[in-house]
Amino acid sequence: MAMRKRQEMLTKRRRRESSTIMPNPSDPRLTQSVEGIDQSGGRVAVSVPVERSLTLYLNSQEIVTMMTICDYPEYLAIGYLLNQNMLRPDDVVTAVDYDDDLEVVVVRTKRGTNYEDKLKKRTLTSGCAQGTAFGDLMEVIEGIELPAAELRTSSLFELVGAIKTIPSIYREAGSIHGCVLCERAKPICYMEDVVAITQSTRLPAGCTWARSARRTRSSTRPAVSLPR
Repeated sequence: MAMRKRQEMLTKRRRRESSTIMPNPSDPRLTQSVEGIDQSGGRVAVSVPVERSLTLYLNSQEIVTMMTICDYPEYLAIGYLLNQNMLRPDDVVTAVDYDDDLEVVVVRTKRGTNYEDKLKKRTLTSGCAQGTAFGDLMEVIEGIELPAAELRTSSLFELVGAIKTIPSIYREAGSIHGCVLCERAKPICYMEDVVAITQSTRLPAGCTWARSARRTRSSTRPAVSLPR
């Protein structure tokens, strides 16, 4: 048991220090083998993703309970709060605490927060994992203007080729969504989850924050940087 705990700690440390954030299909917590019957009536054993609940708190306030494979709970928490406009561009995140046994992640900020009114206006989707969105999300999205950017077909082909070679839970077990944040033709953040793809896209926001935190090499979390 002690050896397994040590291995998990080493794996988490390597993931934090890595310049890219990628799936970890070798993590035994993320998939499990189940038995079934194939099209010929024979018994088969297949690998499937393991779905867990994760309750997110912002300071002392409970925000939402999400269904996830829980491989990057800290990044999921930050990305979700950024996506739902509960974290501001100038917010300082002082800590992100995750408890595996309690299935809880707590994001702590220097600014005091209270979203009681916002939490009353929620939309629960009927898709995978029943994603939840709050209040004024669409109003904010409508005001966003994207900068001019050149997208080359050659870069897309190169990017697709790079993504196809990355070890992933999809290649191991299927039945999962994926989202990749890229810089030109280089994947810098690749995340998978059981949630619908619209909820998976909350994760790269957290990756951007994590990369910013690593660049500062500081014990204090920097102000949140919104992805561009």
